Amino acid sequence: MFHFSVIAVLLFLFIVNYSFYRAVNLVQDVQLTITLMINSMNL
Repeated sequence: MFHFSVIAVLLFLFIVNYSFYRAVNLVQDVQLTITLMINSMNL
């Protein structure tokens, strides 16, 4: 039982970390896209 809960917690932390990492990447992609759009409008 103890073993299972440890595995569950580690898996949960891994999923949270992965989701956070994906969210940060998504935000950076959006910022990059907006920057490119602004640059192309300035040209």
